[in-house]
Amino acid sequence: MTAIYIHKGEYGHGEASHALIRACAEDFCAENGIARTSFEIVTAENGKPFFADGPGDGHIEFSVSNSGEYWVCAVSTEPCGVDVQVEEDRDTGAIARRFFKPGELAYIENAGDKAAWLIWTRREALAKLSGKGVFGRIGPVADPRGRLKKSVIENGRAAYFHDLEPEAGAHLSLCGFDSAEPLIKSLPAAAENNGGSGAIVI
Repeated sequence: MTAIYIHKGEYGHGEASHALIRACAEDFCAENGIARTSFEIVTAENGKPFFADGPGDGHIEFSVSNSGEYWVCAVSTEPCGVDVQVEEDRDTGAIARRFFKPGELAYIENAGDKAAWLIWTRREALAKLSGKGVFGRIGPVADPRGRLKKSVIENGRAAYFHDLEPEAGAHLSLCGFDSAEPLIKSLPAAAENNGGSGAIVI
């Protein structure tokens, strides 16, 4: 099971966002009957943050991204990666030609230049799930004919993509081992009281 918490407004970066992450995780556990006594966030050697499991804790994973006014947090019982991108005035064509795979370029050619933002969020989400870099070390997120892949194989398992647009010009992708559609949620009230403010857009 997976939930994506979407917040539009003020937010902190790095450790300043830990209170928001913990509030999302506590809400997720309460909603899904997962028992945890600790929501301590620690950092792995590769720089990826995770929850340290205590005795008897139900295991959960999380991934965080932000762009513009958006802050999003995916919480899941399976490994996952999430990315959000708000469109900016950039030469997306040049970025695509430099970093994207042939099938991804074909998708953009068919769907238009703004489709580069969706390819980017998918690549970022997959890179976060895999722990590999987004610049060439991960496989393509579209097939050679320019069609978006529904899933890819990562670490010997099927990893599924879920894409959405919180609003026009904002792109969000989730990549994880949970095949079910994620639950889309607003920021919990506890998170609002710990550093989040602003309207929630679903």
